[in-house]
Amino acid sequence: MMEDLRTEFKREWSREHLRNVAAFANTDGGTLYIGLADDGTPIGVKDIEKA
Repeated sequence: MMEDLRTEFKREWSREHLRNVAAFANTDGGTLYIGLADDGTPIGVKDIEKA
């Protein structure tokens, strides 16, 4: 799996990522994966409750 126009990988959640969510909502949709490196490698989430 790789990033493209409908797929985005983020290492951890940040309020700044709401822009990505809004962009997906205003186009054809998409999926934002939290806990993945830019190359798709799983790295996990340190504090799932905080995320």
